[in-house]
Amino acid sequence: MECGTWNVENDLELLTIGEAANLLKVSKATLRRWTDNNLLPCQRIGPRKERRFQRIDLIQFLSNKLGSQTFPLPLSKLDKSSFYESSMEPNHISSYYNNTIEQWKILTPFLLEHSQPNAHIIYLHHSDKTTIKKQFDQNKFDIKTLINNHTLELYHSNDSYLINDVFIANRMFEFWQEKISAAQSNGINKIFLTGEMGWALQEKPGCEHLHAYEAQLNKLLHTFPEVTVLCQYSLAEFSTQDILESVCTHPYLQVKDQLLKITHQ
Repeated sequence: MECGTWNVENDLELLTIGEAANLLKVSKATLRRWTDNNLLPCQRIGPRKERRFQRIDLIQFLSNKLGSQTFPLPLSKLDKSSFYESSMEPNHISSYYNNTIEQWKILTPFLLEHSQPNAHIIYLHHSDKTTIKKQFDQNKFDIKTLINNHTLELYHSNDSYLINDVFIANRMFEFWQEKISAAQSNGINKIFLTGEMGWALQEKPGCEHLHAYEAQLNKLLHTFPEVTVLCQYSLAEFSTQDILESVCTHPYLQVKDQLLKITHQ
């Protein structure tokens, strides 16, 4: 791959080196090295031959790099028995629901428990902001007070799982660790993390690694016993295969009012 000449017709598609570095979450120096080594295509413009990058090239590069990370092993090759230790209480739950009523029947006890002093909630929603706020209100949660008291943080999936339309597991692990550390530094001793998983159905780069990410999340959570994670799966949206694989990567399942502990052989 060599740096080509600038094409005026592609001007609107081109990103500066700073913008490209932000998208890939690497330094400018790393980008320069990749282009110099012909690992990443770029275009040169102006008398200073400044680098410009097409977004589609960056997305493709991310997709290729994902396969080289250590986390996305096929589920058949994962040693599931290592994810759970009998001496530790599992704190990673997958919930399954057919409609919004069932979804919030599952959510409500967790939200009530973590709306108390010294507790914190981080909710990653795939629905739009108006819808999620309406759902909080309909289920008798004063969302304005929760946010103003710094009890609740809301993030859309585009600002968490799918930043720049790409899912990168390591970036998500860093996101969780940052949020957990921030809460702990403020004296919080109970943390509830929950996400609507519909974002994974958009077929964006990296979404195919959802279940391997979920499996690795169990290992991360072993170091944070004060954290409870609830992954929300809509039975109306996810395939049977996806549901089966999610069952294989969670120590607990919540269906309606039933909390089931799963034993992985």
